[in-house]
Amino acid sequence: MKAKRPPPVKYVIMCEDIREEKNNKAILIGVYSSKIIFHIPLPAVFPKLCFRICFDVSKPHAETINLRIRKPDKTEMGPFPASLQKNDEDTGEHFLNFALSPFPFEKEGFYDVIVEHAGKEEAAFRFHVVLAPGVAATSTGDAAVTG
Repeated sequence: MKAKRPPPVKYVIMCEDIREEKNNKAILIGVYSSKIIFHIPLPAVFPKLCFRICFDVSKPHAETINLRIRKPDKTEMGPFPASLQKNDEDTGEHFLNFALSPFPFEKEGFYDVIVEHAGKEEAAFRFHVVLAPGVAATSTGDAAVTG
């Protein structure tokens, strides 16, 4: 039997916190674009970083997945197992709220949110960590405030 693939990712929202209300609404706090700009030298740590991932579950799909974060140096955080058993019959969408606390940033560069099942992976979301003007990298790869 052929292994089911992870469902396609429709979109990802990255934010500081996600609050789930009793009325089934989600409140997203501190929403980021796909770029995080640091005004301080790296390494740095966020107390929490959250991702709201919308999956298209309208077709047969794997019901369990692993999420990983691939950092600029290609090392990874995770795997973090997740279940996709719920299905909104009206929209064919499933929302997965995923939080990492704390979230360390060691280097500038691209960070990827990876969805994986049975050895198949998909880069669901990519975000870029950069230093603000006036914060420069040192020869060791660390950063220093200039000017």
